[in-house]
Amino acid sequence: MKNPELKPLLVTTAEARRLLGIGQTTYWKLVKSGKIQTAEVAGRRLPVYASIEEYVQKSAA
Repeated sequence: MKNPELKPLLVTTAEARRLLGIGQTTYWKLVKSGKIQTAEVAGRRLPVYASIEEYVQKSAA
């Protein structure tokens, strides 16, 4: 059983785009600008969930 309080460390790019409600081009612009951080795992570049939350909080302010 999953603990609902635990947040993932990394998500897929598709999940990050879904969470943010943005398309692929905008997502990659955010990554390239450093507003969303990523980590390489097994040859895949995955977005860091905490950086997505941080981006949303800064955007809402």
